[in-house]
Amino acid sequence: MKKYELDALRDFAIEHLPAAQRQREKAQRYGMDPDGYCRVLTVAATLTRASATVPAREDLAARLLEQLMLVALGHGYDGIEDTIIGAAHDLASLTSTTIPWLPDRQEIPRSVHKVEPQGAPQTQPTQPQACPRSFSVADLVPGQLLTTEQAALALGRRPNTLRTWASKETGDIQPACKVGREHRWSADDIIALVKKR
Repeated sequence: MKKYELDALRDFAIEHLPAAQRQREKAQRYGMDPDGYCRVLTVAATLTRASATVPAREDLAARLLEQLMLVALGHGYDGIEDTIIGAAHDLASLTSTTIPWLPDRQEIPRSVHKVEPQGAPQTQPTQPQACPRSFSVADLVPGQLLTTEQAALALGRRPNTLRTWASKETGDIQPACKVGREHRWSADDIIALVKKR
């Protein structure tokens, strides 16, 4: 897809995602650089999808926005365009919107419409992503939020070590936020920490 089409889909997703609308307003107010803008939109989409009570419209918009931000940050994967097209069709259908220039949907299974590259473990949108056995710093996407298990694998630590860091506010890094009772760790913090070592 062309850049202007991806930008139009980004704006379409943002219009249905209040968290991303707030980030767009801040970016416009403070003149944020394009990479920073992509990162804050990624965080808004990730936090929305992590919520257990998110409406279906916002969940679909967050799915679409996550995929678009992966492309914008240069972290696409094989088949991402088909995933974007499928997510855009899902959101358009739910919101009764017509996007005449959007290519026809390929026969893509619904389970592929997630942030994980094809072939990665699939999970329900309200659950944290399943943690692959081989997860390293090279797999991290800037702006991404990780579960404690993912962060521990990337750092070569045990999950309980990171839980101790969070509860005692000690350790090399601290969680970026909490979703329900679970901590989320910033990929940027982990990348910076590994570079220091």
